[in-house]
Amino acid sequence: MKSGIYSRRAILRGIGASIALPLLDVVPTFAQAPLTASSISTGINRLAYLYFPNGIPRGIWYPEETDQNGRLIKLNKWMSPLEPHKSNIIIPSNIWTPEGNGHVNGTPTWLTGYDYDSRAVNAGGVSADQIVARHLREETLLPSLELSLKGEGYFSNSLPR
Repeated sequence: MKSGIYSRRAILRGIGASIALPLLDVVPTFAQAPLTASSISTGINRLAYLYFPNGIPRGIWYPEETDQNGRLIKLNKWMSPLEPHKSNIIIPSNIWTPEGNGHVNGTPTWLTGYDYDSRAVNAGGVSADQIVARHLREETLLPSLELSLKGEGYFSNSLPR
């Protein structure tokens, strides 16, 4: 036995364990639902919302062919990597809300449909993606993941993009 002085290695191990300790909270979730061949093959439901505040070049998100019910038959060349998933894709277009038109109001209201009060920094309610996340939270460790890209340039002299 050493005389009460801990080695550098023992201290680093202890720090590593203390950092990892909070992650043990998720272990029961995985233990209760072990991975099986059927659970892997069925997968977890996912939903992605893509928002283009300044629009997109015409035609990029228009499929090459749809049937009379709007089902995707053939995707265009830009969408071709999504071909294996086309039966699960819905592409709404020309969505318009009188409360969210314009660059500034469109972003905070596009998934709520409510009026945006910039003074209160409030989009008016729970957004559609968060409603879905409530239903997915039992199936996945990350029920909601919000990602954004920084635009370049300016909308006006006062609003950076």
